[in-house]
Amino acid sequence: MDENEDSFIKLTSIDTETNKEETYTISHDTINTNKDADPIIQELNLASDFINYKLLHNFYKVSHREVVNLWPVFERDIFPFLSDGTKNWLEDIIKKPTLDIPKTQKGYAVSSGRRTRYEEELTALNKKIQDLLTEVQTNANAFIKDEFFKGEDVIRVSLTFKDKFKFDNVRHNLWGKDRDGHRHDQLKINLSVEI
Repeated sequence: MDENEDSFIKLTSIDTETNKEETYTISHDTINTNKDADPIIQELNLASDFINYKLLHNFYKVSHREVVNLWPVFERDIFPFLSDGTKNWLEDIIKKPTLDIPKTQKGYAVSSGRRTRYEEELTALNKKIQDLLTEVQTNANAFIKDEFFKGEDVIRVSLTFKDKFKFDNVRHNLWGKDRDGHRHDQLKINLSVEI
């Protein structure tokens, strides 16, 4: 293009049911992406496939000697955008382990039916997270194989929910103020790559 031309980004949304198109533009002179009456751009933003440098940086904040822990990435960049209809996954993940931790008069229950039921709920939550990781892993490996290696198995990624929710780590308030570092030490989603 000519040197004097303005740069711009245009995004076209096509509703496949009605075949209606909506074009959004960001340029020096035009920004039509913040229309309060138009929820499409917010929905597109939530479902965006755009990956920026900040997101990628989160994957590589550790030294090569350490195992990559993606729990903080999932907590911040993935769980809040998954929904089971009424609330997002992060809200559900925070609520379940903190809700009604079984206690006795002297503190936390050592052995009881309530604790057993509570631990079963934690097991179900851990399984829900691992099932998501398995689905992501399966889709990622198929994508890598088909898009980068012409259908050959060259690289395989593995996501494992290694350090999970347990009664002993939940009762110490994983979600309290200034508990991010402690929580990230207690909960681990390991990423490994096999060549």
